[in-house]
Amino acid sequence: MKSKNKAKSISKIGLPPGSLIYTGHFASEKPVFEKYTYGPDFCEVISKKNISKVDFQLSDKNTWLNYVGLNLTDNVSLIGKTYNIDILTLEDILNCNQRPTFEGNANQVFVALHLYHFGEGNELQKEQLSIVLKEKLVITFQETQEDVFDRMRAKLKENGSKIQNAGTDYLFIRLIDTVVDNYFTVDDFYETKGEELEELLFEDYEKVSLKEIHLLKKELKVFKKSVNALKEAVYKLIKERSKLIDEANEKFIFDVYDHLIHISESVDGTIELYNGLISAYDSHANNKLNQIMKVLTILSSIFIPITFLAGIYGMNFENIPELKATNGYYILLSVMGICTIGMLLFFKKKRWL
Repeated sequence: MKSKNKAKSISKIGLPPGSLIYTGHFASEKPVFEKYTYGPDFCEVISKKNISKVDFQLSDKNTWLNYVGLNLTDNVSLIGKTYNIDILTLEDILNCNQRPTFEGNANQVFVALHLYHFGEGNELQKEQLSIVLKEKLVITFQETQEDVFDRMRAKLKENGSKIQNAGTDYLFIRLIDTVVDNYFTVDDFYETKGEELEELLFEDYEKVSLKEIHLLKKELKVFKKSVNALKEAVYKLIKERSKLIDEANEKFIFDVYDHLIHISESVDGTIELYNGLISAYDSHANNKLNQIMKVLTILSSIFIPITFLAGIYGMNFENIPELKATNGYYILLSVMGICTIGMLLFFKKKRWL
């Protein structure tokens, strides 16, 4: 999992609570601010790259505000002050090294989770997505412009769509659900990659990199932690039953929770696939080593009697009868050859060859 346009990560060690420090790795030179004001058969979209030109005033309509550029902390602070977001919540929004979490009170619901998407060259990237739900208002904070919400944007502009006619609590749930649905794609990516390596492993294990298998498994385990942490956060959301979420929409949260359980179990299966790959790689390596040792052992066994004969007739004694034989040299070579052929036939009979 790599990222483009990296910014240097800043440590928060020693800073007081509520310090607005961006701890991520993405550097956005220009922020992006999207504002969707919508209702039944109505959707107005405003997109700005200069936050000073943004009209922050809210109407009595449902509103989704999407902000991109967490490294520009002054903008995050301004949004927080404008919409009365708690300073500790803003700190969590900028703390991109934390596990997915949920916080809720009478005025707002906050969820931070990990968003995965595929960049150039089908390279998997991870960033933090924070979602704040207030009365008639949803605010999302992203590190980069790349996300999985294009279909949501299209549905908001589609007259008569359910999301356009529902409240912001439904949009809040759908945003989380869209991220979770994308987790299936991430798991499929690792599963497909594992199956490709498995096929290549049995064709020619030397073409497979054990380092790559371990790296993919490590990334998958990090992904599993994100899934399990989000599962805990969603369960907490279900348990607390916020007044900002309509009772009729609670069933959709249960559906998200079910999806997370399914993904968690599926990821466990994919991890087992990689464990199997590592075992199979070790098995192939050991088999090859055994074959090499087998050949070396056979060669050594063949040369033992030959070396024995050569040792005898290489001794410096004058009274070795065969030394003066006219064809002694050829007789000895013949005996050596017979020994070699005899041992090869013996090994073949024993199926050692």
